[in-house]
Amino acid sequence: MSDYLKGLTCRSSADYALAAEVARQMEREEQEWIASMRAQGAKASHPNDGWVNREERSLILCYPQFDDGADVGDLVALGDPWGKAWLVQLGKKIGSREWEFEMIGLAQWDER
Repeated sequence: MSDYLKGLTCRSSADYALAAEVARQMEREEQEWIASMRAQGAKASHPNDGWVNREERSLILCYPQFDDGADVGDLVALGDPWGKAWLVQLGKKIGSREWEFEMIGLAQWDER
C-alpha cells in the first residue's frame, strides 16, 4: 500500500481507485524528483519544514525522502517535488541526526 494512502477512508471503490491513481502519480513524481536531486549531487533530502531551522542554519534529518549516507561536506536537498527545493551543504554534526548547514542555492526542478 502506498504511504500516500495510509489511513485513507473512501466511500466507494471508485473513490478509492481515484485516490490510488493520484497516489501512484505522486510516488512517480517523488521518485523523479529524488533522481533529479541525486543527479545534482544531493546525498539526502528532507522536507523544508519544522525540522529545518533556517535562522540558525541547522536541520535534523528526521524523516528524509532519501539518505545515501550524508556526511560533513555533502549536499542535502530541502523541499519536495511540489515546490521549490534548496541545496544546502552539511557542516558540523551537532547531534545524532542534527547538522549545521550552509545555503548553496535553489535546486533545478520543474515545479509541478
